Amino acid sequence: MGKQKTAINRKKAPIKSTPKKIKIGEMTLTEHSPAQWIKDNPDVMLKGLLEAFRDGDKEAVQDIMGALTRTHGIAKVSKKNKS
Repeated sequence: MGKQKTAINRKKAPIKSTPKKIKIGEMTLTEHSPAQWIKDNPDVMLKGLLEAFRDGDKEAVQDIMGALTRTHGIAKVSKKNKS
């Protein structure tokens, strides 16, 4: 097989500025943004993390910490935890 060249102009993903709205009958559904919810509710995330530690639920701790680092970025999370 011959080698194929990579396209020079790659398509960029569109920037999401506003959540998408879908109208179904009389209901209007909006796109859910878990990242925004995590930023707006840090106390709920902390409660969940503490409860997972108390219960010894390793998977829940990994999921919550993963969500926090994906949302805030590793640099911000590590700066907050430095004393």
